[in-house]
Amino acid sequence: MGQDVIPSFVEDEELLDRVVFEPSFFYEGKLAIAAFALRNGKKPEDYLSVLRDKYCDILKEVLSFGKRSNGDEAVGYAQLETKQVRAIRSLDPSQVISMEVKDCRNKTNPAHAGIFAKINDKLLTGEGSSHSSSVELYIQSQLLKISTFHATNCVQDVSDVDDSSEGQKKNDS
Repeated sequence: MGQDVIPSFVEDEELLDRVVFEPSFFYEGKLAIAAFALRNGKKPEDYLSVLRDKYCDILKEVLSFGKRSNGDEAVGYAQLETKQVRAIRSLDPSQVISMEVKDCRNKTNPAHAGIFAKINDKLLTGEGSSHSSSVELYIQSQLLKISTFHATNCVQDVSDVDDSSEGQKKNDS
């Protein structure tokens, strides 16, 4: 589908797909909160990459990823509803969480979007992500809770999820 056909606003009803990699996004065989962590690379991430489901062929996208240098392999995708992402709020009134889903299309993928998280109006980034704060871990656990994992092969049972912070600790080491 061409870029000009895809609306720039991501509607609440849209489904979002996050490509899932094994072993980095799993802990003890279950999808973990690490699947929703911002990464600290050459340029720390400031949003989680997702695909707008109705504007892409997610199976083709997952299969397009080869084996990564760290040994990771794309094994499926976690699907979320935009409305549920935007509804994530903090239990602590001193930690105001705002979640947004925005169009992040690029030349190679017009269906690309991003999940942005702010705490007290400060945009979260992957910088220093090896020591995630409790509120960042909370956001990751909420994203995991509202997601549905879809395996593209027989590696993983779709009902296996782990919302403990152990998955984050394992994948940060």
